[in-house]
Amino acid sequence: MNSLTPSGKTFLGLVLLTGFGEAVWAYFGVDHPIVQNRTGAWSAIILAAFFGFIAIKLARQTGFPDILDDRISNKERVLYPALLGFAFAIIEIRVSLAIHLPNIHVAFPLTIPVYLTGGIFLEILYHLGPVVFLVWPMIYY
Repeated sequence: MNSLTPSGKTFLGLVLLTGFGEAVWAYFGVDHPIVQNRTGAWSAIILAAFFGFIAIKLARQTGFPDILDDRISNKERVLYPALLGFAFAIIEIRVSLAIHLPNIHVAFPLTIPVYLTGGIFLEILYHLGPVVFLVWPMIYY
């Protein structure tokens, strides 16, 4: 049996974190439209994890670097995306305040598992899977 690569181990940790977040939602009975309308039900999480593991295995063949590739500095891996995310968050907050949008967010402290779990799940669903599965066939075409 093949051992997990660092990318596989990292992905497994993220999937377990997503499962933990889902369990926290269920335990505390989070009753909010974001949680009620989510696509992150147990079956969806398991399906996303399955296809995500396949995508992680195929990503190397498509030329994407491993999650913890030594050639990528921590600035490129963490600092720049965090700064960009912070900038977008400030813009979103200012726009929502300017046009008086209602507050639709989950109350703290349940925001932590809800948005963390949702973020990981949606990254797998919208980015990891589609990008790898669309690029991989092009390599062999």
